Amino acid sequence: MNLSPDRQAELDGKITNRTLTEVDILDLAVHLHHARPRTAVLVPDPFSADIPVGAVAILRSKLAFSFACAAVNDSLVHGELPLCKGVKYLPEVLQPNVVHQNVLAKAAFFAEMLQARKAVVYADLGIDNHIREALALAKTLKLPVEVRVLRLPDFWGGKDYLDRMDEAKQAILSIKALPKSILSRSTARIAAKLAKQSLTAADLWAMVAYFRDGTHVVVESPFAPSNTDRNKSITNMEAKINHYYGCFALNYHLMRGELAYASHTKYTHTGILDDTIPHERTLGIAAGLAETFMGHKTVVHEDRQVSGGMKKGIAFAEKLGRPVERKRHAEWPYEFFVADADFWIGLHCP
Repeated sequence: MNLSPDRQAELDGKITNRTLTEVDILDLAVHLHHARPRTAVLVPDPFSADIPVGAVAILRSKLAFSFACAAVNDSLVHGELPLCKGVKYLPEVLQPNVVHQNVLAKAAFFAEMLQARKAVVYADLGIDNHIREALALAKTLKLPVEVRVLRLPDFWGGKDYLDRMDEAKQAILSIKALPKSILSRSTARIAAKLAKQSLTAADLWAMVAYFRDGTHVVVESPFAPSNTDRNKSITNMEAKINHYYGCFALNYHLMRGELAYASHTKYTHTGILDDTIPHERTLGIAAGLAETFMGHKTVVHEDRQVSGGMKKGIAFAEKLGRPVERKRHAEWPYEFFVADADFWIGLHCP
């Protein structure tokens, strides 16, 4: 699937001028896949299990999540396809305070990093353990690493952005690469632990290898409300329920050891892309599709509806010759995910 030089130039111009429309989605996905580097966006983990319980901790978590969204937006502006743990592996997807699920979230992101061509550390909020682990993997993969700042005020630490940049550069120099054999471990033991939901921190890199070698699933589920002409409170409720349903679908596959992709649970957060603006909606769908070239199959979760965006995803899968499966769930306990999200980032299910 190749585009002519004229079409590529036209798409680049539309990105710059913010004039993308829905007719550009499939071509733009191909263009982004071939022309834009997958980039590991490294920011402090907003949902780290290391963050203690308390009002100040929740405020820090919210700030770190907003910062992660801003970093992903900045990466898109730089013409990259961003991979970021903090905006994808939300508490609604995998619970950070459950050891098994926390390991799955880390391993899934690091497995995605295996497809990256570069890494960028956004240093405004400092360096945490998540960034250190990701930098060790980046060194193992010999990825080029860049340091950026968004020049935001520092709310915890008393350091300006130049100090933070120096701190990040020192971390890059001091962190050692992982042993070359760490991603080639046997996965038979991991399959048994997955079934028992008994992964521990010691299983992290073996789980990364398991994700790498396993099935990669492209998840299709709705995001936008089915009827935007109805009462605003009803459409907002429907959008939120669709969000939690998408998170449930991601959880369904990740808990089975399948690396899963779903752009509408990633690019639609406040501060990244606005689904109500045609240009940004087009860019979000196309960027999500571009990320799925490594997918082995598409699974359509259709309990809610099959939306227009889902139909585009299905058409793209068929264009690539990728198998399309359909899935319905007897029940999906979204209240379970919402309760955890309320604690972490103040989301509320209607």
